[in-house]
Amino acid sequence: MSEAWRLHGSLDENALRQALQKIVRRHAALRTYFVAGGAAAMQVVADTVDLPLSVTDISHLSSAQREQTLSQMVLAAGNYAFDLSQAPLCRASLIHLNDNEHVLQLVLHHIITDEWSNDIIWRELAFYYDTSRHAGANELARSAIQYSDYARWQREQAGSGALDKQMDYWQSQLSGDLPLLQLPTDRPRPPEQSLQGGIVRRMLPAELLHGVQSLSQQTGTTLFITLLAAFQALLYRYSGQRDILVGSPIANRQRAETENVIGMFINTAVMRAKIDGKITFAQLLEQVQKTVLDALANQDLPFDLLVQAMHPDRDLSYNPLFQTMFVFRSDSVERTLPGVEFEPIKVDRGVSKFDLTLFAGEEDGQLMSALEYNADLFDEMTAQR
Repeated sequence: MSEAWRLHGSLDENALRQALQKIVRRHAALRTYFVAGGAAAMQVVADTVDLPLSVTDISHLSSAQREQTLSQMVLAAGNYAFDLSQAPLCRASLIHLNDNEHVLQLVLHHIITDEWSNDIIWRELAFYYDTSRHAGANELARSAIQYSDYARWQREQAGSGALDKQMDYWQSQLSGDLPLLQLPTDRPRPPEQSLQGGIVRRMLPAELLHGVQSLSQQTGTTLFITLLAAFQALLYRYSGQRDILVGSPIANRQRAETENVIGMFINTAVMRAKIDGKITFAQLLEQVQKTVLDALANQDLPFDLLVQAMHPDRDLSYNPLFQTMFVFRSDSVERTLPGVEFEPIKVDRGVSKFDLTLFAGEEDGQLMSALEYNADLFDEMTAQR
């Protein structure tokens, strides 16, 4: 998981280093690595871990050279592989463009973090950066638990039968033949996924966002549910299939004590819709709303345990249970440091984990949409359409 931001203003590099180290000391997940333990990997938490801030100065290059080099460096850092047996499973790098312009990039392996956790990191980074600059002694309250406590609890739940009812729900929800989504593609599906992909982005006008929000209010749903239903309707139109399965991540932090803990809490839910040309969109919304609410009520069951229990046909050419994903992006913590303005750098990493992944949500008063596509199947022009 990679984030890169262009920083405008006077940056205190030493305060940034100190802030990063304080966050690593606070959160066990950022000091975690994994070793082989018989049939499974074992989590190990180091007592201390140094998170170095890699600094590169490219201010001597011409403007055009700087931008080209910057793009190459950000892409390379985001795609550089981690060794899971070596902590930390996170990296921080700073690129100097000139005295008042820098690029800060944080890259973390998904095994120790999720989107919610990244928001925690940025919130705490701003706090500790400020206190480090002013020699402040302020400390954030320590969390009552660490991610390893949650992982232990989750294993106990799975072993005690506490999740049996949730397993029954998901097996019932996903019973019968699960169809492979047959979208019109530019090329035949290869025998093995290469995970090569691309992404196309589109900001849709504020009027459209307001209309979708108004529809959600009128029907008693949410922006997430309305957009998910629209995506499933679109997949139905393109495929002609009446059974549409879409994966969607759920935060899985319904307990208050997990709110400020960094770790990989996120779980995947399979949203199944039965669609035909006779139902109205309002009826589809009702169906999707019930599916989402039921999924939220049964979100404790880890997705990997469900896959093991379902024994789906495994094929290296496609993902089991679902081939498309919908990710709703709600307002996240503002990326900011005192005295520094942030500007996001969006990079196409050339990767696609599924046939299609639609990212959508509100951003700066508009409807943000980004479609990640499998480049083995689709051309960029197809993804744009």
